[in-house]
Amino acid sequence: MRLQQRNRFELDNGDLIVNSLTVNGGSSFVLSDLADLVLSGSHCHVHTGEGSFDIENGRVSFIDVEVASLETAGENLGLSTNGLDNFAFQQLVIGNGMTPTTLVLTDAVDNGNRLNGITEVQYLLDINGDGLVLNSGSRLVLNGNDLFVSNGTNSFFSVRDLITPGENSVQFGDGIVALTEDVGGFINPGFESGLTGYQSSGDGTAIVVESPFFSGNSVLEMTAGSPIEITQNVSLPSSEFPFFLDAASINSEGTLEVIMDGVIVGTFDASQLGSGTMATISVDVDDPNLLGAIDVPLTIRWDGNAGDQLTIDNLRFSNEADPDSVLLFEDTPYLSMADSPFKDLSSLVLEDFEDGEFNVVGVSAVANTPGWCPERDRRRSWVHVHLR
Repeated sequence: MRLQQRNRFELDNGDLIVNSLTVNGGSSFVLSDLADLVLSGSHCHVHTGEGSFDIENGRVSFIDVEVASLETAGENLGLSTNGLDNFAFQQLVIGNGMTPTTLVLTDAVDNGNRLNGITEVQYLLDINGDGLVLNSGSRLVLNGNDLFVSNGTNSFFSVRDLITPGENSVQFGDGIVALTEDVGGFINPGFESGLTGYQSSGDGTAIVVESPFFSGNSVLEMTAGSPIEITQNVSLPSSEFPFFLDAASINSEGTLEVIMDGVIVGTFDASQLGSGTMATISVDVDDPNLLGAIDVPLTIRWDGNAGDQLTIDNLRFSNEADPDSVLLFEDTPYLSMADSPFKDLSSLVLEDFEDGEFNVVGVSAVANTPGWCPERDRRRSWVHVHLR
């Protein structure tokens, strides 16, 4: 559901069930009398006036979705406040008890309450202590943000403060509150859920698009505007570790930087990235100040001339792609390159032995020559090779 200029929506009691909610400037959205906004996707709004986005008398529920994000918009007024007129709402419900949901807090939009560099927060007003409900198996990931829950009139507690220093998570209700995804992990590493879990900044753009190399696969397209960044808070492994991502430069210009907690751990010129296909790049991290760090920002920065483009995918701390990002091809008849799902890859090199020789550049045969394999399909030729 998207509200554009001059749209107004009011719900007095009852339920509003939508996949996701984006409320643009010039529109308004109001819930009252514990009306329930039920989302199976993410929620974001750009309002800076609480009157035009007023759900402090409503409930927001995220159900039937694996990963979603919630935009925080309130001013951080601490624990002693009534929470009113500050983009608060009565109750936040995560999961339905059957399908676990991971909800990630983000502060992707400045709603006018980022004062003195402090990120915006979310207040929950239910004075019975039931402002935050985490159903079985569900998670709330703070991602560098905070959420304040009422425990009485003009008194709140910080969910972040419930987590023991040096730890990454704590049990809450029937679910988990965590600073970040589990140690050595990412939320939405392959961008299948759009930019959920990430915050973008800079003068360029960062949008999720279909991969230009494999249909059906999502990638992040970053267009330089000097520069463009995406950031997600992570908890880092305690011993030396590698960091990987897949990247391709679209027009062979620009510089990619990997930054952890403000430290540049890797810099790559566009010529080091894939061109015409995705290439895996990696950095080894052994800085003792980073090892074991909890809840620190990991930033991917792309810089170059305005319009220089980069695609990235599969952010990870091990060189095994996220299973949800692996694109599987069903068995299909194959008689020639025309039948291959990879036929449109400009960087693909095929040896079909049609000329009776094995002569792919950079590959050598070992102690044999191409021939037929009678034990196998007679239409297939074979050879043992060493790659160099």
